[in-house]
Amino acid sequence: DLFEPTHGDYIGRVEKVELSRIKEFKGHPFKVKDDEEMDRLVESIKENGILNPIILRDKGDKTFEIVSGHRRKRAAELADMDTIPSIVRNLTDEEASFYEPLGCCVRAVKRASLRESSTVLVIGLGSIGIIMAQALKAYGMNVIGCDLILSRVQILRNLGIEAFTLNEMCESIKADAVFMTSGSDKAIETALKFVRDGGKILVFSSTPQNFGYANNEIYYRELTVLGSYSPSPKDLKDSLELL
Repeated sequence: DLFEPTHGDYIGRVEKVELSRIKEFKGHPFKVKDDEEMDRLVESIKENGILNPIILRDKGDKTFEIVSGHRRKRAAELADMDTIPSIVRNLTDEEASFYEPLGCCVRAVKRASLRESSTVLVIGLGSIGIIMAQALKAYGMNVIGCDLILSRVQILRNLGIEAFTLNEMCESIKADAVFMTSGSDKAIETALKFVRDGGKILVFSSTPQNFGYANNEIYYRELTVLGSYSPSPKDLKDSLELL
């Protein structure tokens, strides 16, 4: 269970850390791209500085591992900065691994603005889908998971959350909200099928062909489609409290 108590020290200190002393956190899934968005971030940092500190953990050998803020760190390097504002926390390996992914999920749950006990369907039970389902449960939602792969479905069941393969999904299920954590274009059709009229679809993944949601479905069924991407400092704080 993601939210079993652990013993990490949540006390953080703000300081400027030399970029040369910051190492990658081994196995972290976050990948940084040098694209147009990065170019805009670099220009923003040159003009305004870094407004939100990155999160590091102290390795105890005068070096640090980056836990959150990978894009800001890369932008600082491209902007020829020597140091970067940082909050240093003493985190366990488990906390460091889940801190930022869970923060992203927390932001998504907040953005959906759902009433407690709402029925929420999570489509796509990869690692992020499993974390999202647990975050939704922690915020008081009635969660259902769905995936094509039975082994993923079983993981969620073992965590005490109802889950089905797509073939097992009952046609009568109509969720108040669907959280799209699947990266499949075909999953868009699944989301539209199982969301109730007047419901919400929270997009939390990109898809290969970049298809959109059918305009007339949104219009006639009064659906709300919204996205969620990067956590705020408050979301990350809430992530730590959940961990």
